[in-house]
Amino acid sequence: MKEKIIKPFKLANGQMAIEVEDENGNPLILELRYLIAKMCLATPPNHEELFVIHKDGNKENNSPENLRWSDVDEK
Repeated sequence: MKEKIIKPFKLANGQMAIEVEDENGNPLILELRYLIAKMCLATPPNHEELFVIHKDGNKENNSPENLRWSDVDEK
């Protein structure tokens, strides 16, 4: 397997994301806010129904301290 540097990019909605490949080699776009929240924040039981929002409103600031689970998505 060839190593690949993954660089974040901005989606049309302003969220930062990365592109990886699934097990079949198909492209998969993942938002950084969800990856970081699932790794660094306590995950509520109903997390599949929740959003991750930025406390300061800056969609490029994906530090764990700036993220929280919410039942309402960001605009």
